[in-house]
Amino acid sequence: MKFSDTTNKNGILQKCELYVFGGNYGAITNNTTNKAVFTGLCNDALDSVTSDILESDTRWQWDDTNYTDYPIGMINLINGQRDYVLDVSHLKILGVEAKDQSGNYYPLIPRDVRDMTDMGITPTEFMETNGIPQYYDLMANSIFLYPQPDTSVIQATNGLKVRFQRGADYYEVTDTDKEAGFASIYHKLIPLMASYDYTMSNDMNAKASFLARKIETETAKLKGFMTKRDKDERRTISMKVKRNK
Repeated sequence: MKFSDTTNKNGILQKCELYVFGGNYGAITNNTTNKAVFTGLCNDALDSVTSDILESDTRWQWDDTNYTDYPIGMINLINGQRDYVLDVSHLKILGVEAKDQSGNYYPLIPRDVRDMTDMGITPTEFMETNGIPQYYDLMANSIFLYPQPDTSVIQATNGLKVRFQRGADYYEVTDTDKEAGFASIYHKLIPLMASYDYTMSNDMNAKASFLARKIETETAKLKGFMTKRDKDERRTISMKVKRNK
């Protein structure tokens, strides 16, 4: 679904005009203030849908199809430096890898500070000698490596690879043909959610109730769809053996 289609009246903003203003087309697109307000509400809706998608995602990790790059970040390693700041757009870290001397990446093992304290070791004392990183911990918007890298035995340039999931690519007020970066059959959630927020804020209770019911139904469908996207993978079924004593 396009962001705005004033000709065919089936864009996101036109759906909002239908839900909120009873088909008074132009109430949003021909009003500078309303258009800015609904663009913001649509971006709020993108955040809500993204949250539902990330919550329901399985082995096939979702990424907004509007992005032209892959959700992989590279960081240069610095000799003896333990912590590396991440971009705040990273919503979920999927994995961290380091590059060995041969130029091959190998996975690091996640380890929480609590694991160290449970062993009676402070984070500053855990693997404090420079070496080949084996573990990582996430704290605030940084990655902490254990041990901190020794760049004489590990490559520094693009030495850290971070695989992540990020938020949606937002709409701009000037957008027309842009579409949301998830399955098109659920694009209807954007105008529904945007219209709901507007009607709730303006005491349009009957319309808000109608929209809330529609949102609940479509969100359930979206979550069900996201959990079943990787049907091509064979599931491994294991049997639990009960031993009688």
